[in-house]
Amino acid sequence: MRSQRPGSIVIICLLVLSVIVVFTEQLMRNVLIGSLFTKTMVDREHAEILALGGIQVAIATLSISEKEEKKDELANQNPEQKAGSDQAKKSRRLLGRLLPHLNRWRTFVLKEPIDGIDGEIKVCITSEHGKININEAFDFKKQEFKKEYQALLKGLEIPGKMPAGEMLKQITEFLKKRQRKLDDISELSLIPGFEQLNMFYEPPTYGAKKKKNEANTEIMLQDIFTIWSGRDSIEPLLFSDALCAVFGIRRPTASDASDMKEAFKKTAQSFNVQWLSDWDKNWPSVEPLYGEKPKFLKEMQPVFSKEFGPKVYSVLSCGKVGHVEQRVLALVRETVKKAQISGKVSDQQKMAPAQGQAQKDEEQEKASQSKTMFKIDKIYWL
Repeated sequence: MRSQRPGSIVIICLLVLSVIVVFTEQLMRNVLIGSLFTKTMVDREHAEILALGGIQVAIATLSISEKEEKKDELANQNPEQKAGSDQAKKSRRLLGRLLPHLNRWRTFVLKEPIDGIDGEIKVCITSEHGKININEAFDFKKQEFKKEYQALLKGLEIPGKMPAGEMLKQITEFLKKRQRKLDDISELSLIPGFEQLNMFYEPPTYGAKKKKNEANTEIMLQDIFTIWSGRDSIEPLLFSDALCAVFGIRRPTASDASDMKEAFKKTAQSFNVQWLSDWDKNWPSVEPLYGEKPKFLKEMQPVFSKEFGPKVYSVLSCGKVGHVEQRVLALVRETVKKAQISGKVSDQQKMAPAQGQAQKDEEQEKASQSKTMFKIDKIYWL
């Protein structure tokens, strides 16, 4: 019996060591998981901040200050290009900034030594005026889409998901039953069969290993329709990706900002409000952007805007830190705020009436000027 005692002690020791190893392994696993979870949550918060920051980047792209106007290369044109109203000049500057990045990702890589964080911001701007305003295109009195929009939507097909004519039929029936305008574009997903369709826009990306540059093949509902433009017309210069597909013209690709740099610049510099009066005649002016003229362009003239003045944009912003990505879609609206002056008279003005009057005149001049601002109407976290 005595000879068996040392062996039993060894076995007990091994059992105890095994239990210690199991507990240690579990403890290390919990610590590791907790550490990874904490890092992921921190990265998520940082990614959200970057995504919200991307909205401000887009607003900065759409805004042109007085100082920037003087430096803008579009302001330094030949005399013929300088001719025209201030609104035409403003439109040229806006197009010069907007066209290269319209419906496409614009990427900003952040480095910790410079920006305080390693991450990435991607921003895509689309114009709500380049889409179909479904609330204005549908005649609720007649219970049908307006004639031109019926012709436009009749041939719309989403391969593998919806045959031609089905979207027009389903939306018409939905709006007939609803009897009122949409409050949000996402309500279209309530239509039977539409749950299989992609709702929010996904900009084109590079193919495998960034070697193959392809246009989108998908069509998203939010890229076809809008409720925010406040008009029943469409801006041809600002066609959405989906509207390009509907009209059968060239769709945007990921590398257009560099590949078509000169085409964008030339179109912006040569923009003329006379284009808007007859797009069938003036299509050659935008052919470098869209390719050959659509066959039914002449019939669609009534739905094209006769004035160029986009005010509402969709901003898709993506913030990425580590392996965590956060996306936000914001509806951004341009507003005009007039400067105000106080009616107070300072002691200096009382003592020096001439100087005071000059200061008053300067303030009144500033008050007569307007300041362009942007406000966010709605945000979707995607």
